[in-house]
Amino acid sequence: MSTPASDPNIHLALDWLLRLQASPSDEGLRAAAEAWRAQDPEHARAWKRAERAWNYAAGELAETERERPVPVAVPSGRPWEHARRAAPLLALLVAVIIGLVFWSGRADYATTTAELRAVTLEDGTRIELAGETSIDVAFTASERSVRLLKGEAFFDVRADAKRPFEVKAADLSIKVVGTAFNVRLSSSTTAVAVAEGVVEARYAGQPVPTTLTKGEVVEVGRDGGSIRQATISPADVAPWRGHQLIVHGAPLREVVADIRRYSGTWIIFDDSRLAGQQVSGVYDLHEPERALRLLVGPFGGKVREITPFVRVISGP
Repeated sequence: MSTPASDPNIHLALDWLLRLQASPSDEGLRAAAEAWRAQDPEHARAWKRAERAWNYAAGELAETERERPVPVAVPSGRPWEHARRAAPLLALLVAVIIGLVFWSGRADYATTTAELRAVTLEDGTRIELAGETSIDVAFTASERSVRLLKGEAFFDVRADAKRPFEVKAADLSIKVVGTAFNVRLSSSTTAVAVAEGVVEARYAGQPVPTTLTKGEVVEVGRDGGSIRQATISPADVAPWRGHQLIVHGAPLREVVADIRRYSGTWIIFDDSRLAGQQVSGVYDLHEPERALRLLVGPFGGKVREITPFVRVISGP
């Protein structure tokens, strides 16, 4: 099952809406939000869903608190100075998005928050799905294809020279005959890391595919611009299978998005500069709350619980 609650673009769109509500006269913020919305059709779709959820939640809140209305706009000043007053709306937003209103269809295989699942396909290929991951599978007599819809998955492909295996994730396609590799899809990048064998990775518009061997990684920006290649230890490919998160110089916002898939909470940044800080380290996904605090602590960041379903990360 695929729900907007686990779509990172939905979370980003709601984050923009909350910040705009907190600072309605900030024209720079409004322009940045518009730029984000126009950047990708998926952003625009997420924005519409987020707006619908916001309006629905606001209406429900007014209905249930008719005698003591709570304003929809977050009070002025620092966005979370009066978070307790915003908490009922936030909690309702989360409940709405989790699937009560905007459930968005099904996938062939999917996992929920913090769930790890292994599936074996008809050809013997084994796929391990990380938390909040979904895939579609399409096999014919001449080809084998899997589309990663969201999340992260590790593929151990059974060799078949007559039917090459292809994984599609956003604008990136990975073709193999038999090998083992990990594919990760986030709101900003698509990445493939090879544990065994050789793969050919190609993004939309790329004339010649990139060949990757054991221990090599390629990360492609979903805006179609940036490409980053690196080499890691093959043992560090897909560490989530052992409930570890290994980070090498990634923006804090992306690492937090990974942790969110194991915590089941909606995590919001109250400081865009903090969200952009580069971090490295090893974190235990068995304890997502502790990992979150270890991530932001060195920068003076604080994690606050607004409701059981919402966390806010603030700068120093």
